[in-house]
Amino acid sequence: MAPKKISAKEVMLDIRAGLSNHEIGKKYGLSEKGIQSLFDKLYGANLLTEEEHSRRLVSQIRDTGSEGDNGGPAVAEPTITRAEAPLTKPQPLRTSGSSDKALHTELNGEKFEEAVPQPGAHEFQSMADGSNGFMHAVQIRSVGKAQRLLLWAVLASFLCFFVPFSFVLLAPFQLYCVWNLAKSLDLSTGISVLYLLLMFIPIINTIALLMLNNKATQTLRKAGIRVGLMGARPSDLPAHEINPWGEEVEEPPTPIPTDFIDVSNYGKNQWWRYLVSIVFIVVFSVSLWGILVVVWAPQASFDKATSDFIGISPLKNYVLQNVLFVFILFTLFLAIRYEHKRPFLSLISPNPSVDWLKLAKSFGLFFFLILISLTLGYASEPAGYRFNSDLSHFFAFLPVVLVLTPIQTTVEELLFRGYFLQMIGLLIKNRYLLIVVCGVLFMLLHLGNPEMAVGPIIMALNYFVVGAFLTFVTWKSNSLEVAMGIHAATNLSAGLIVNYENSALKTESLFFCTTLDPVASLVSFFVIAAIFYFFMFGGRITMQKPWLVWARTG
Repeated sequence: MAPKKISAKEVMLDIRAGLSNHEIGKKYGLSEKGIQSLFDKLYGANLLTEEEHSRRLVSQIRDTGSEGDNGGPAVAEPTITRAEAPLTKPQPLRTSGSSDKALHTELNGEKFEEAVPQPGAHEFQSMADGSNGFMHAVQIRSVGKAQRLLLWAVLASFLCFFVPFSFVLLAPFQLYCVWNLAKSLDLSTGISVLYLLLMFIPIINTIALLMLNNKATQTLRKAGIRVGLMGARPSDLPAHEINPWGEEVEEPPTPIPTDFIDVSNYGKNQWWRYLVSIVFIVVFSVSLWGILVVVWAPQASFDKATSDFIGISPLKNYVLQNVLFVFILFTLFLAIRYEHKRPFLSLISPNPSVDWLKLAKSFGLFFFLILISLTLGYASEPAGYRFNSDLSHFFAFLPVVLVLTPIQTTVEELLFRGYFLQMIGLLIKNRYLLIVVCGVLFMLLHLGNPEMAVGPIIMALNYFVVGAFLTFVTWKSNSLEVAMGIHAATNLSAGLIVNYENSALKTESLFFCTTLDPVASLVSFFVIAAIFYFFMFGGRITMQKPWLVWARTG
């Protein structure tokens, strides 16, 4: 029986169109053995990659009318040909920047061109590594988006030449942009870390950013994407699928838990991943912080008793104390995205977006209750307060506190009521026991604060109650916005209105509290928490008007 003649280009078009092994066998009248031989020849001719060849291994083809090895008439092994001759090794696949992309191969020294469809949502031609493989559309889109963000980092790097100390805030942004694009380009971990280290060297960091941008441009252009001065336009990037948080994913979305504490089940949550992530967050963030301290304040020395930097101005001391939380935020983001393989937003809410209105309600109500408490405290014991006579110091601290304090409180919430709460929730299913455990954890990590000197047991109880209450409202609201608002309101009121003279975070507030009564503080917090809970959860706060309208729910 004469060998069956099959066109290589026709088979490749069928494969690219997504035909299954069964459909290909039925179309060309091939047995299971014949299909296996067909794919072996395509792989030997370099028309199929090793991954595609492995994926196409025939497991079983049902009877399609031509049984072959299953008892029917034997089907001849196919011969892949175009001109009555075997295939020679083809030239590498190429793509052009034009809209009519073509696949160039060479058969027996004679070139021909096959029209192929435009890449869809699941594959995109890529020549970044010189191979004929296919890059997933999501990866191409990820490179395009990461490059646009990196270009903003390049522009921001020039700001450092004109604005002193601007690198303090720009460094985390640049580090994120570099890491994000390096991962999108599938660079090795060593090369990615090298790029991160170069960000700390002036001038060299800008060159490194431009080199990374050039690599992204080459990758996109070889995939047929037009790249301009500020990268590729989003409309030119391929289609994508999205997960419940609105982010591109390579596979169909996985059902997501509706309970905030159980959201960690969406990603990778093995115990060793948490261990690796915690070590990474501590070591890398503290290392970056140490580098910043050495570069920016080499004359400073750290006083463990007061948690202050000695030998520098109070404002610089406050900045250095809080910048650590910026680095923790950066490392926490990397751990969630690349170790736990889930969106960073999952630390805040199981919903597709942050509920900013809920956060504003929480902040506004708790800040208002704190002001009432401080007013009553001043009226009952005015001798315990003193006014800041030098308002120039207050106004110097004002913008810094407004920027860094919300970052500090947000990072603490992301760690304690986000990351740690969801981690411990994998082990403890009883929610009330979980609240107690998280309260104890919050207390333990605050025992080093100088406020402990006024009464270790009562102050420790203060920290436990605060941590437990914040965990409770997080569970009650099924998200982190309420706790974020409470924490920000508490620290901003202390940093700007009334601060304790021996506070862990010293600021030039309007008033200073000369004595701290831990019992009164605990009682005051219980009252404020009860009133807050009543109006936030037992009642309803609407913001349809610029002012708050309180209405009981019945």
